[in-house]
Order: sequence, then C-alpha cells, then structure tokens
Amino acid sequence: MSHIYEREREVALAAAREANAVVRQAHNHGAAASTKDGHPLNLVTETDVAVEALLIERLSAVFPGDGFLGEESGDSDPVAGQASGRRWVIDPICGTRNFTYRMPSVATNIALLDGERPVLAAVALSPGGDLLWAVAGEGAYARQADHTDTPIKVSGSSHMVNIDFGFALLSGDSTHIAAVTALLARLGRFPLRAIGSSASLAYQAQGLLAGNLFRGSKPWDVIAGCLLCQEAGALVTDFQGLPWSPFGESFLVASDAQTHGLIRQAIADAPMVEPILDAWFAALSPQNPGMGEGRTAATG
Repeated sequence: MSHIYEREREVALAAAREANAVVRQAHNHGAAASTKDGHPLNLVTETDVAVEALLIERLSAVFPGDGFLGEESGDSDPVAGQASGRRWVIDPICGTRNFTYRMPSVATNIALLDGERPVLAAVALSPGGDLLWAVAGEGAYARQADHTDTPIKVSGSSHMVNIDFGFALLSGDSTHIAAVTALLARLGRFPLRAIGSSASLAYQAQGLLAGNLFRGSKPWDVIAGCLLCQEAGALVTDFQGLPWSPFGESFLVASDAQTHGLIRQAIADAPMVEPILDAWFAALSPQNPGMGEGRTAATG
C-alpha cells in the first residue's frame, strides 16, 4: 500500500470516528427533526448540524487551505478551495429519517475532491460503527479497532439491488409513479430494497448488495460511497453506462458486469423513466436548490 493521501486519510478517519460516536449516541435515543428547503419530507436535526460543524473544524484545522461542501452549510469556503484546488464534501448524517426514528442504515460521509476528481473516501456507519475508507487507485478497506485495515470487495451473490429515486414516488403524480413502476417491473429479477441512505453503498462495498441505483442525489450523498464501491471492484456509471461524475444526475453501481448489463437493459426498456425524472427534478431545483435528504420514502 502506497502512502498517497496518507495524512488526509488518517485525519479523515479520525474525524469520521469522532463524528460517528456522536451520531451513534444520539441514534440510540432518537432525535427531534425539523424540515428544511421548503419540503415537509426533507429533515434536519441538531445532530446533523453539530456533526457537520465538528467535521469541518477537525479537517480545516489540519488542511486550512481546502474548501468544504456540506449538506447543511453548503459551500462554506469557496475561496479556500480555489487556493488548494481541493474540497472536502461532507454529509454528517445520510439517512436523517432513519436516524430520527432510530432505524439502522445511517452513514457519515467524507470525500475529498482534487479538482473534480474524487481521491479519498471515509464512511462511518451507525449504529454498527463500521469505518470504511478508499483512496483512488489504492483499493477499499475496513479500518479495524486495532487500526489495521482489511480489504473489502463487492459481490453480486445476494442479487439485491437498492433503489433511491427520491420524491418522484412521493409526489402523488401518476405519471412519475407510472414511470418508476415500469422500471421496477423490469427489475423484477432482483430482490429490490429501498434503504433510504447512502449506507447502501457501504453495504455494497462490503459485498452485501449487488447493485445501487440513485437518481436526484446530491454530491454529499454519493461521492464517498461511489468511490468506496469503485475501489472495492464495482462498476460505477450513470444510467447511460457512461463514467460517473461526482456532480452527475444518475448513478448505477453494479458489483459485476452481468448485474450492470441487466440493470442497463431494464432502464433502456423503460425509456420514459429518465425524461420524466429529469422534468421532476428540474421543477424541484429552483424551489429547493440545496435539497439533500429525502429522496426515497425512507431517506427524509
């Protein structure tokens, strides 16, 4: 294992571990949530805000020249990011609705962009406490309690695929529902899941899920998990099969070529899904430019 981004990795993992302790403590007791961005299903808690502030404080203390993009605070220091060409992308609690109701599947995501390129990911899970990391070109690992690292690899053996299509299913619009339902029918060969958090990407990197489909997610939701999966051996593209972009609109993460091909075919066989979802998210964006959580019934 090389030492590229070693300092950044260790600082990010230490910050993720500290943040995870806060999240797990609050997770055990449940949390009161309020709405944000004008949408009743988009939730935030005091823990979201406190944990993001903690992460930014820990990272900026060591890397003062870097910028930050957080779910709760937005682009907090664009001038600093321009100086170094680097930006930390943070989601303190991905799966706030799960967190609020003491359900599992909550992730704290930290990713480092060098320019537009994801180079480092650190992900902590609650309530289990798993701590995972990846560096571009270096593989993906689980950090153990004794600070040793165990390689993690994807597997398609479960055949389970997670779907995260957001408010489209919650809008009540029959056209949106029909389009997504058509796709779900074509994915019937897979046992489908709606986990409601990018913790699903961490599960996939650990070999527990065969695939993930995200549409309408924000960068802080998916960058860390997509890099983690890619370094664990997954194929990560957009819905068209093109290389994924950290600021893209769609993410198809498949643990093997066969799963990727079958999902791509299902999307092609349901041609109205993408244009309908495009129109839906375009309509949302001017009203809720900072919308993060809440893209599935469970995410919120």
